[in-house]
Amino acid sequence: GTVCFNPLGDLLQCGSSSLKWKTDVRPFNLGLETVLRLRPINFNWKESGLADFGLGAEDVAKVAPELTLTDEQGEVKGVKYDHLNVVFINAFKEQQAQIEAQDRRNEAQQKQIETLRAKNDALKKQNTATEARLVVLEQMMRQLMEQMSTTPQPKQR
Repeated sequence: GTVCFNPLGDLLQCGSSSLKWKTDVRPFNLGLETVLRLRPINFNWKESGLADFGLGAEDVAKVAPELTLTDEQGEVKGVKYDHLNVVFINAFKEQQAQIEAQDRRNEAQQKQIETLRAKNDALKKQNTATEARLVVLEQMMRQLMEQMSTTPQPKQR
């Protein structure tokens, strides 16, 4: 069997994800907003000098205190990194919903573009026909003007 301990050293029941071990079950709502407010950092450990990265527990406490560990005096001591997975799941779901909404908007915009292209094509054909009629009318006007200039005008009294 596997032995599991919480960060305070208490023995835990491993694999205790079953709902049969839980009461007062309700939705967990931390997600994308929380993730966006977390501030990953690079740092060196004071004791060993080794470089590392992670989150500052005090910073996390300001954003989501339920993701931190505290001592008996209530002082923040650590981050519940294993609980971040649940926050990430909600964040992923929120982003997926945003992606799907964008996809729907893109589809609607694509249909609008296709409609506008069809209207534009129709207007181009109409414009071409109008330009052809204009050329004919201009030729007729020139001919009329030429006829009028060569036809003697009656004298006015």
